[in-house]
Amino acid sequence: MRFNGFGNDHLVTLLMTWTMEGRYNLLFPLARCDLDEYWEQNQRPILDASTVRWMSKQIVGIASALHAIHEPPSNSIIPPDEHRYGRHGDLKPENILWYDSPEDSKGILVVADLGLSQFNSKKSRSMDSNDQVPVTPRYKPPECDIVGAKVSRSYDIWTFGCLLLEWVLWAFEGQHARGDFLYELMSPYPSGSQCDTFFDMIVQHDRECQVVIKPQVIQVSSRRK
Repeated sequence: MRFNGFGNDHLVTLLMTWTMEGRYNLLFPLARCDLDEYWEQNQRPILDASTVRWMSKQIVGIASALHAIHEPPSNSIIPPDEHRYGRHGDLKPENILWYDSPEDSKGILVVADLGLSQFNSKKSRSMDSNDQVPVTPRYKPPECDIVGAKVSRSYDIWTFGCLLLEWVLWAFEGQHARGDFLYELMSPYPSGSQCDTFFDMIVQHDRECQVVIKPQVIQVSSRRK
């Protein structure tokens, strides 16, 4: 496995693999919960200095894990023009795991569920067709719905930003406010369905679509300035 917690503390560690009856199996350490469950269990966090430091450390750690995925360490055996670039592809609270840590009484957050991760060469790292990319609807970036658009590593940056906005809202106003915000995100989409993405697609008179950040997102962001 190219990505492993042995290289970055904030990436999940693969312990072993095996095959049984034609099925591949992976074994990972058992986590206490995921970040979504952590927020649910801690409805109203106490924002003292130690908690703020811990949160900041975890955010930096998750960012470093994403960087490790996007820019895997080079192997001297592999020619530079064959270097592979990664994309997680499904970053969300449910895929951030909380583990006990011998170095921090508040635990450590670890990026997991790399099942949708993709590798690309330098020439093709920004050339994935958006109609071939599995998505979690709420966190998908606009390029997933723009006809002919390509998906790159910036996909993860958008989803990380969505996650951080929820995180800050939970930290300052509690889980109830986060739940209200996610409920308010629901709005009609050009297809006629209801969608809780962080953006809207506005159909123009020429049938072209304009991407705009939802007002609920802007309002929540402005409350935290």
